[in-house]
This record gives sequence, structure tokens and C-alpha cells, in this order.
Amino acid sequence: MEYYVSIHMSVMLIIIALIVTTLLYVIPALIKCKWPNTNIKMGIFYSLIIATWLAIGWLLLAPTNVGNADFDNAYRYLKQKEYTKALEGFKPLAEQGHIPSQINLGRMHRKGLGVEMDYKTAIKYYEMAANQGDNEDAQHTLGNLYRNGQGEENAVAQDLNKALHYYEKASDNGFPYSMYTIGVMYAEGEGVDKSIKNSTKWLKKTYEHDSIKKKILGLWDSFRIAFLIDDFSTIHDKYQSLSIKSLEIVIL
Repeated sequence: MEYYVSIHMSVMLIIIALIVTTLLYVIPALIKCKWPNTNIKMGIFYSLIIATWLAIGWLLLAPTNVGNADFDNAYRYLKQKEYTKALEGFKPLAEQGHIPSQINLGRMHRKGLGVEMDYKTAIKYYEMAANQGDNEDAQHTLGNLYRNGQGEENAVAQDLNKALHYYEKASDNGFPYSMYTIGVMYAEGEGVDKSIKNSTKWLKKTYEHDSIKKKILGLWDSFRIAFLIDDFSTIHDKYQSLSIKSLEIVIL
């Protein structure tokens, strides 16, 4: 976690204490048109003291961002193509749970930058990052690796179930390219039962991603998708085209 997140959480604890104090003491007193008596004032005072100590405890105990300067140095070495130094910088950070370092190590092993190309090790680092939560970059990359299978002698075996799993995780985090890929998989019956209806749902999600206006305009199409009204393939083709345009996907 970033250090500023810890500070933010500490401030939130104090704010929560203030809100609770206000609800329990101040508002009832104002309703009665009478300022809190001495005991209530002391209650407010002690509440703020407790909140302050909780905030200090959070700052001291909460995990902070590991090695910002170390990561910056390692990333600079990567950009300068000094791969050995970059690896030496990323590895300890990755073991401490630093997501950007894990992703960069995954890329370096996947592309053979400073090391022999090793998809299994790449997947290890990508999974370390992907399983920490909201990291759609690593999740989508894993989806691609498992969808296509990678490396000589089947170093990474094709596993469409795993691919779909990681695409769905990335989609849950709002990554439109994963949404589009799932739509394509349903359209082609790739690892799932072929379903134009499900494909259209995912392509529609892709196009409407992060746009309330598009979602509102698409309500009628949502109704048609739900009840299979008219020529369903027409709706599918419409959203496939819109998705491709919105993501600027090049179809070769």
C-alpha cells in the first residue's frame, strides 16, 4: 500500500470518530437547544483522543509502499537496457509484494530481457500481481498467455478455462479489452458454449464501458438481448463494430 493511503485511512478514522461523536452528542444537544454538559464534552474530548491514537497506530502499523526509490532506480535501469541491474532491483521488491516490480519481472522473463525467455517464471510473477486484487494489466496478460499457449515444447499449455478466469477478473476491474475478448470467445465457442447472446452482452459491456450515456442509450438493445427480439445477429454485429471502434482494435 502507498504511504499516502495510510495517511488517508488515518484521516478517515478521525472523521468517522467526529461523525459518531456528532451523532451521539452534538445533534441531540442542538435539538434540545442546549449545549452538551460537562460529561458530554468530556465524552467528545475522549472520543477525539481515542481516534487520534487509532490514527497514529494505523500510520505506524499499516504497510507502506516498499522501496519507491529502489523501484524508480530499477525501472530506470530497465529503460536504459541495463537488465542485470534492473533484475537485481525488481526481485527483492517483488518478493515483498510490490505489484509494479512483479509485472516488470513478468515482462522481462516473457520477453527474454536480461534472462532467458521463460514463460513459466513470467506466469509466476504475473500471478503474484494478479492475485493481489485490482490489477487488470497482469490479469489480462495471463488471460492471453493461457488462451494462446506460449513457448517451445508447450512451456505454457493452452488452458481456456484459466484464460476465461483471468479475463473475467480483469473485466470485473473494468478492463474493456478483456470484456471484448470474452465476447469473441463466446462468439466463436472458444472454451465456452458458443452463444451469440452472451457474446453480444460482453461486446455491449465493452462499448458502454465507463459511459452512463451509452448505457442509457443502449437500454432498448438490452431489452432485445434479454428477450431475443428481431434478428439477434444484427444487434451482435452492431456492438462488435462499436467495440472495435471504441477500443481502436485493428482487425487483420
